[in-house]
Amino acid sequence: MSATRSEGETVLALVSPAALAADAESVRIARDVLGASSQLKLAICRDPADLGRALERRGRRRAVVIGDDRFLQLVVQLLYQQTTLAAAPVGVVPVGRSADLTVSRTLGVPAGAAEAARSAARGPGRAVDLLVDDTGAVALGGVRCSPRANSASGGWWTRWISRAEACRLGVELDGRPLAPVKGLAVSPGVGGLADVLLPGQVRARAQRVRVIGPFTWQGLMPGPVVPERTWEVLPGALTLA
Repeated sequence: MSATRSEGETVLALVSPAALAADAESVRIARDVLGASSQLKLAICRDPADLGRALERRGRRRAVVIGDDRFLQLVVQLLYQQTTLAAAPVGVVPVGRSADLTVSRTLGVPAGAAEAARSAARGPGRAVDLLVDDTGAVALGGVRCSPRANSASGGWWTRWISRAEACRLGVELDGRPLAPVKGLAVSPGVGGLADVLLPGQVRARAQRVRVIGPFTWQGLMPGPVVPERTWEVLPGALTLA
């Protein structure tokens, strides 16, 4: 599957095999729209190693992601690790099950393959904030943190905390401690601040959110049980075409 054009911007379309399996027609539409206005190179990335190599070799090509939220998460994570996230806008053509495209919708990406491909091909892009933790892991769409006893640690503390009905998490917002909570959700907001949802629908905003556990989290890339973690907003770190 390939398409080229002698004129226009050069685009590297990164295709998830899951997208091909779920909706090959939408992938074809995206390929045709992109190829009509760009010099197009198509890469079907069957594993993270394939994807990493394609991104390392993309040169000055604009990356366009054709796939679901998890595939977009992987692309953004690799670009962040390669320190090339700011090199060019990233286009997105959401293809997959509706339940797997919620983050793309939240980011304002058009739902239809043709419209999304046109937007990816033509636009200079718009900057959006990214949420990144202190290990360098990107959290597209944010995380939901829940208390969790780490059974691997053993001992009386684990046995006690496993029985506790009111296990809570410590939270610091920009270094300011809050009262312990039973859980929270952190998502990238606007203006360089994260949106923090606390129990009772209490909302707060901060650039840095530190959570002290033990706890685990749910998101596009669920996390293990950890004693603590800090998430920070990087303003305008991702440019979406």
